[in-house]
Amino acid sequence: MTETKCQNYGIFGGAITVDLPSGMIDASNLRQVPDQQEVFLSPNSDLSIIIEQTFFKSLFINNQKNYLRFHFESLSHDNSASSSTITNITLPPDATFFSTNSITKNTPFPILLEGQQVVSKFNQPDSEADQVNIWMSLWRLNGIGNGGVGTDLVMTINLPCPDGTSSVKIQQSIKNASDLFHSAAMSLRIVDWGLFA
Repeated sequence: MTETKCQNYGIFGGAITVDLPSGMIDASNLRQVPDQQEVFLSPNSDLSIIIEQTFFKSLFINNQKNYLRFHFESLSHDNSASSSTITNITLPPDATFFSTNSITKNTPFPILLEGQQVVSKFNQPDSEADQVNIWMSLWRLNGIGNGGVGTDLVMTINLPCPDGTSSVKIQQSIKNASDLFHSAAMSLRIVDWGLFA
């Protein structure tokens, strides 16, 4: 299988850059997308990528993993998932991952999560629900944006795996999505901090 070609996308008016596969469809060309979101759709599958600015969450001061768990559980609630499972959370190599320095303003390392949710689409019964593989990354911008409270920047990749798809095809799709996720998460850069002013 050939490697997917990526290109550097400027999102939020070019204030953030991220490497994503070439040919992704900007969902704002198809439907209304909230100002705090960028949504991309794969032209070849049900894979979607959402990058969102949210209010900085300060609920779990002493447990870094719980920040991302909070966002995953919020997504599960929004999806009306009948079940959700987190399979892995990876912390940044530097435990001090907050972007607190208003002078240097370096893009922090993200926290990474992998998991699954069982979601019924279009009012399907639970018996016809799909497993959705989810990859989520979180950049914490402490004190930057939202009136000095801070911003949580969250990227989510969703890959539904409907029944009836061959196991080999599903496993290859999951591997490709995981590779895409890690590449995108490591490439994301904030280039214009005025976005959060």
